[in-house]
Amino acid sequence: MARTVKPNEYGVITSCPKDVKEAVIPAGVTAIGVGAFEGCSSLASVVIPESVTAIGYKAFEDCTSLSSVVIPEGVKKIGGYAFFRCKSLKSISLPSTLEEIGKDVFKGCDAVEIITSASPLFPFNEKTRKLYDATGKTKKVILVANAAKEEAKQEKIKEVQLASAGAVLDSIVQAHPVTNVHVRKKEKECFIVIPAKDGGMELCLANSKVQKWMQTLPVLLDKAANNATAAELREYAKANDLPDASRKYITVSKDGSVKKKNAEPVYLVIPEGVTEINRWAFSGCTSLSSVVIPESVTEIGERAFSGCAALASVVIPDSVTRIDSRAFKDCTSLASVVIGAGVTKIGRWAFSGCAALASVVIPDSVTEIGEWAFDGCNITELSHPCLTIKGGVAIKDGKVQYCASQAREIVIPEGVTEIGEYAFNGCAALASVVIPESVTEIGEETFNGCAALASVVIPESVTRIGGYAFEGCTALASVGIPSSVTEIGYGAFSGCESLASVEFGGTVAQWKAVEKSRDWHEDVPAKSVKCADGRARLFRTKRKQTAESGLV
Repeated sequence: MARTVKPNEYGVITSCPKDVKEAVIPAGVTAIGVGAFEGCSSLASVVIPESVTAIGYKAFEDCTSLSSVVIPEGVKKIGGYAFFRCKSLKSISLPSTLEEIGKDVFKGCDAVEIITSASPLFPFNEKTRKLYDATGKTKKVILVANAAKEEAKQEKIKEVQLASAGAVLDSIVQAHPVTNVHVRKKEKECFIVIPAKDGGMELCLANSKVQKWMQTLPVLLDKAANNATAAELREYAKANDLPDASRKYITVSKDGSVKKKNAEPVYLVIPEGVTEINRWAFSGCTSLSSVVIPESVTEIGERAFSGCAALASVVIPDSVTRIDSRAFKDCTSLASVVIGAGVTKIGRWAFSGCAALASVVIPDSVTEIGEWAFDGCNITELSHPCLTIKGGVAIKDGKVQYCASQAREIVIPEGVTEIGEYAFNGCAALASVVIPESVTEIGEETFNGCAALASVVIPESVTRIGGYAFEGCTALASVGIPSSVTEIGYGAFSGCESLASVEFGGTVAQWKAVEKSRDWHEDVPAKSVKCADGRARLFRTKRKQTAESGLV
C-alpha cells in the first residue's frame, strides 16, 4: 500500500521510514531534501508532484529497489548523487524545466534501459543511447542506457581481449627480465616503460593488436637487455609498428606549440613538426627522465622543464634559437646538456638550481646570457664572451654575480672588486670562503642563509658590509672585521646564532666611528667586540637599537 510522506513546516521532505515500499509525496511540497530517502532499500516506486522544484543531494541514494522515476515538470535542479547506486532503476524521465544536474547523479545506475528527456540542456541521443549534459562549453555524457544484447556481447569480448592482452604482455615481460620494466594496463591499451643505458622509451600497445605486437615486442626487449641505446630502441619500434606513448602525454596546438596533458611521462619524444615548447609545458613533471627534442623546435619557453627533478640529460638541437627564462630551473638531476649551434639567447635562471650540472659548452652563436643563468649548478670553470666562471663563481666587470658551484670551499679570484647582492644567497653547501684583497664591498644578502658557512676572512680592502650580508649563517662561530670597514648594514649578522667571537682590526674609537645600522647583530651571542686596544660592549635598548661602550 502506498504511503504518503509528510513534509516539514517549510514544505520540504526531510526523511522517510526505511521500510517504505511505495511513496507518495503530497501536492504543495517544494523540495525533496538532502538524503530524504537515502538507504530506503525497499522503495520500489515514488510519485513526485509538480510543485517540487528541487531534488536534494543524495535524496534517493542506495534505493536499490527503485525501478522507475518520473521527474515532473517544474523541477529545476537535481543535486549530486541524488540517485546514486539505484541498481534496479530501469526507466528515467526528465522534464523540460530541468536546468542543473549535480555530480554523479546517476552513477551506479547500471540497469537503466529507457531514458526520456524533454530538457534541451540535458538531451538524450537515441543512436548513441547516451544522456548528455550540454550546459558547459562541451557536452558531457552523464548516463548511458543499458546496452543491447549484441553490444553487451561486444563488451564481453573486449573484457576478454583486455585480460588476454594483459596476460600476453605479462608473459613476454617475465620471459625477458630487463631491469626496471614497468607495465600499466588500461581498458583498450597497455603501456610499457623500457629502460636503456642512456634513457629509455615507453610504448602504447593496443589490446586489439595483440596478435601483431606479441611477435615484435620480445625482439625489442632482447635489444634492451643487450644494452641498446634509446635511439636504437626507438628506431626498431618505429620500423615494426610499436607505437611510442609520447602522443598520449602531450597536446600539439595548431600553431605548432606543445604542452603536457594531465599525465606523467617518463621517456618523452616530442614529435617532428613541433616548433615551440610552451611556457610551463612540462614544469613540475617529476617523473620525466629523458626528452627528445626534434629539429623543428625553435624555442623552449619559460619554465618549460622547470622542476623536472628526474631529468638527467638533454640535447638541444641546432634549430633552437632561444632558451627562455627558467626553462630548466631546478632540474636537480640534470648532469648533461648539449646546447645547439643555433641558440642565440639563454634566459635568466635558465639552468639555475641544476646542482648536478658540472660542465656545459656554450656555442659561439650565443650573444646573450641572462642573469643567474647557471646559479646553483656545479660548474667550476667556463669561458665565453657573455659569461666567465672562475673558481665556481660567475664574474662580470670585476663583480661576483652568483655562485655556480656546489663546492664546500670557494676561493674568489684576485681582481674581483665587489661581491654582488645575493651572490651566495642560500648556498647550503658552502662552508668556507676566501675573499681577495681586491674586494672593496660585500653586497646586500651576499651570504644570506649559508647555514654551513663556518669561517670567512674579510680582507683589509673591504669598506662596506651590506645589509643582511651574513644573515642566518647559523654555523658562523667567529668573524674578523678589518679596520677598513666604515659601514655595516642592517641585520648584517642577524640570526648568526653561533657567532660568539667578533674581532675588529682597529681601536675601540675606530669601532665606535663605524656606521652600523640597527640590529646588525640581532640574536648574536657575542657580548662584545675585541678591538686592538680593548673591547667594545654590545647591548640593546628597549627599542632594539644597538648601543656600544668601551671597556678599555
